[in-house]
Amino acid sequence: RTFVIDRERRRMALALSRYLDVHLAQQLMESDSAPELGGETREVTIWFSDIAGFSTVAEKMEPRELVRELNAHFTMLGAAIEAEGGIIAQYVGDAVVAIFGALVPLPNHAAAAMRAALAAQDKLRAETGKVGAFQIRIGLNTGSCVVGNVGSVSRINYTAIGDSVNVAARLEAANKELGTAILASESTVLAAGKGFLTRSLGAIHVKGRSERVAAHEVIGVEKSVASAT
Repeated sequence: RTFVIDRERRRMALALSRYLDVHLAQQLMESDSAPELGGETREVTIWFSDIAGFSTVAEKMEPRELVRELNAHFTMLGAAIEAEGGIIAQYVGDAVVAIFGALVPLPNHAAAAMRAALAAQDKLRAETGKVGAFQIRIGLNTGSCVVGNVGSVSRINYTAIGDSVNVAARLEAANKELGTAILASESTVLAAGKGFLTRSLGAIHVKGRSERVAAHEVIGVEKSVASAT
């Protein structure tokens, strides 16, 4: 009986991990109580990415082919994010929202998010020219958010809420105008510390905000750091 129960718990954990982050699925399986609405204020780094020109790409693909390519794309992004300890909070159409510094303890979630973004862009550059290859824009921002269960009494989503999330989304969109691939706020660059190649773009105006945001283009890692890893 114990063997059967243990097998069923593993099967349920695997099923849950297909819909939720694996760490969140494990927490739910180990908890004796149902998840409750609410959260805690934490400093995290938010990742917001979107596929460039997705509407044009979608117009030229059959729906089944589009879904197949999107699934492959999300799998690649998920691997890059999870390799650095981040969790995917949600997919919004062709966009991905991820959180670094929640659920999984990270000594430097800002640096982890920047490494993940660079790894994803390197992978996509290697696929340039291939059928179904996408180009993405990424926005990163570090700040205080409420992280936890948000939704209704009948349906809950683990996510981050706060202005820091909005800034990450606005930085992602600003890439299009600035011709960049990865934009990070100054708070992310300062928190990440040394080891990255960045270019300051000054305080930029982003849509929907009256206050300007100090933005940096994330270019790569310093050679000494890259060779050490």
